[in-house]
Amino acid sequence: MSSVQFSAGFDADSEPGYPVVESAPLHPLRRRLLRRTQRPIQELPELVGGSVRVFQSNERYSLEPTGGRMLSSDVVLDATMVAVVSIKEHLIPMVATLPSLQSGREVSVRASYSCKVIDAVRVLEEGCWDVRPRLVAYLLRDNNVQILGARVDISDNPEVQQRILARMLARKALEPPEIPGMEVQLVGVSLGLHAEDGWRAPLNGGAGHPGAETDHGHDRYDGRGHDDQDDSYPPDGDRR
Repeated sequence: MSSVQFSAGFDADSEPGYPVVESAPLHPLRRRLLRRTQRPIQELPELVGGSVRVFQSNERYSLEPTGGRMLSSDVVLDATMVAVVSIKEHLIPMVATLPSLQSGREVSVRASYSCKVIDAVRVLEEGCWDVRPRLVAYLLRDNNVQILGARVDISDNPEVQQRILARMLARKALEPPEIPGMEVQLVGVSLGLHAEDGWRAPLNGGAGHPGAETDHGHDRYDGRGHDDQDDSYPPDGDRR
């Protein structure tokens, strides 16, 4: 079975997720006769740079109203929850470990995704409070990648490594991650070999050394400003 872990800087237990960075439960407030009712601002989490508040009432989500009477609006008074949603473009790295037939060694796929919320309400309506589990599921959904990663010759056969990357780049073009309300793009992917004794090496057909983390040549793709996809590989990763 394959296993998944988040890369450093995105530890699921200690770091805020994306796009929801904070949320708080609320109690609906009753209106008072002859007096304006408003919710105390202290009940709402503070905004961070490039974020918006989204309020929930029953199953309905609404953006925070604008204007000086925001705290006395129906959206805010009737809310049972408020979430702070980041709408800034965010680079999200993660690591997926592929199954291996080599005892004590495993192949990891390191991917970086550029994510940007374009509709905060839609994102929450779709239940996407943290995009990372969805991206990990997308990364590991391809059985052919897992089969190629399990080959015993992956550490010294550049063609196998190229086929894995070709498969992932084909999916980027033909079957990109789809998260309603969010733009998502794969911007970088690389392969690495890890051993139980802590030895690491980039899969570049050459020898590695303890602590090696640099990616070289065909074992790495960086989508920022260029595309090294080899069109000689169809989506299934096999040569035409």
